[in-house]
Amino acid sequence: MTPLTDTQHDEIEARLAAATPGPWGVYEFGGSTAIDIAAALEDTGTGYRARREICRLEDEPLDNDPTHREWTAEEDWAQVQADAEFIAHAPADVRALLDENRRLRTQRRTLTDSEYNAAWHAVEGAAGEEGADPGTVLHAVLDRLGIDLPPAPPVHGCPPDGSGLTPCCGRTPFELPRTDRMATDPALVTCQPAVSSG
Repeated sequence: MTPLTDTQHDEIEARLAAATPGPWGVYEFGGSTAIDIAAALEDTGTGYRARREICRLEDEPLDNDPTHREWTAEEDWAQVQADAEFIAHAPADVRALLDENRRLRTQRRTLTDSEYNAAWHAVEGAAGEEGADPGTVLHAVLDRLGIDLPPAPPVHGCPPDGSGLTPCCGRTPFELPRTDRMATDPALVTCQPAVSSG
């Protein structure tokens, strides 16, 4: 199933807003032969009062399907009750589903480092044309999907001549995570040296 478009979402919102305001309730009457679904249904103690009747279901619905087996009276009434409950809860259920859909559509999350690396390599392989920039492609795709990038990886200082260790955190370049970067310009270094616990 394809995701709802903004237009479809708005159309459903409009239909829900145009419907009789709820809550809707269920009221059985006629010796368990009919059920009313009514808006703002209230038990007065001597009967029921409602803003308006939404619809009425009866225990003998039209069934034009010749392959459908005959139901017993109990099965038939149980189905009428289930249908009535479904209809009566529809406004609240649709509201909840629309709200959740809206929340999920606007929700953004940050990739983990491993997700970022996996996505990077997938795009790198797919965009293998000469001169292609996987970083640009990846960032555009993630932005289009509404996914935030992980925090920028730290930039380490390059080991000075005669040393194999970074001046910022005292590690060799081979010990650094693959996502970390290195720079010769000290102004670009963002690595924070580990604080000694001793």
